[in-house]
Amino acid sequence: MKSFLKTVRGLIHKLALVFGYIIIVAAMYGILLAALNAVAEMNKTKDNKKSIAMSMDELEASLQDNEDQWPYGPDESVKVKIHSGNEKWPYEITAEWWPELEKSVPFERFSVLGIVGKASISISAPVLGASAVIATQYFHVPDDILTSPESRSVEVMLSNLPQPALMGIKSLTPDSWDTPILLEDVDFDGALELIIINHGQGQRSGHAFEVFDVDVVNNTLVATMKSNPPFTDLGVYTEFDSESKTITVYKSGGACSSEYETYLITGNSSVPVQLVAYDYDSSGCYKFTYSYKNTDIGLSKVLLKKEKME
Repeated sequence: MKSFLKTVRGLIHKLALVFGYIIIVAAMYGILLAALNAVAEMNKTKDNKKSIAMSMDELEASLQDNEDQWPYGPDESVKVKIHSGNEKWPYEITAEWWPELEKSVPFERFSVLGIVGKASISISAPVLGASAVIATQYFHVPDDILTSPESRSVEVMLSNLPQPALMGIKSLTPDSWDTPILLEDVDFDGALELIIINHGQGQRSGHAFEVFDVDVVNNTLVATMKSNPPFTDLGVYTEFDSESKTITVYKSGGACSSEYETYLITGNSSVPVQLVAYDYDSSGCYKFTYSYKNTDIGLSKVLLKKEKME
């Protein structure tokens, strides 16, 4: 019996030694594997840093090349003559345009391509011998027209450009608007307005619009910017409906943080009639639809509907 117990104890001792060796080997293997992974991550990090450094170097070099290739001097301007091709538009349009490197693409890092700069736009009525001048900051002439910048003059035929009609348009991409201006009746009064495209200055890097009424007052030509909503928020994502005489503007955007406001345009007045907002509450994302109601203190929002978004 003692011999048997001695044998068992010896066997247990040997098994303990074996398991001990296994545990030690496993631990050493784990340490070795962790060390190898750490080395690999360090090398990966070094490679990434090297790649980032190279990318930044390439970017700086590219920007330097673009600056070297920029064909316009800091005070050099381009004379632009714009032919409307529209019988309902009785005025002539010319511009003096200063292309600016810091506002332009592909010479800088913006998402909407184009050579952009400030401009002084002249609208003239030859019969009256009168003119009006508009200053704007983000004027763009289609790049394919600028084939010879050395000439410092260019003519733009609006009828040859892919100008979209604003009425009934639901959505357009920013690069669909490769035109410096539009001529269209956006306030539904029967007369054309001059719409200057502010290149890349609208929501989501789209274009914003500046809208001007152009009229003859006491034999003087007057260009007046529309400075009341919704005309201060117009851009490529705006919806125009000539039948209902409404304009819906896109005011902000995100996964669940967007607002669309609809205005009724009547004569010289514009009144908000509906607001659709997407926002979160404690249980998720919802679509809120509001109308506007006249009160003693002015217009107030009234919640019409709250819908859970999937």
